Amino acid sequence: MRPCFEPGINGGLFARFVLQHRLHPSEMTRRVYEQYMDPFALEFIDALCLTDKRVPRAEWVWRYTLMVGTVMPAVTDAAPGNRIAILSSGQADAARGDELERNLAMFLCRALRGS
Repeated sequence: MRPCFEPGINGGLFARFVLQHRLHPSEMTRRVYEQYMDPFALEFIDALCLTDKRVPRAEWVWRYTLMVGTVMPAVTDAAPGNRIAILSSGQADAARGDELERNLAMFLCRALRGS
């Protein structure tokens, strides 16, 4: 998730590309996935598999896929007036990037551990 928050990298634009492909795949987005996204995902999943060999690979694939499915909407809804800010009456706000990054990381670490 780090690239979505690094200065100079437009994580929201990347997330929108991923969401666009999920909603309306095109020949171009399929090629990008085949050339770049799938090899990266498989390498990431391989690394996850090394962290706990008791967890079957298929479960790591689920965890990875659900992790990506969590990150993408979170980083695309980080403008003022975002859903989290509305639901919390401003007590939580995804527009505060450090707050979004901290909470997203905490949630994903727990989810990846399976706890």
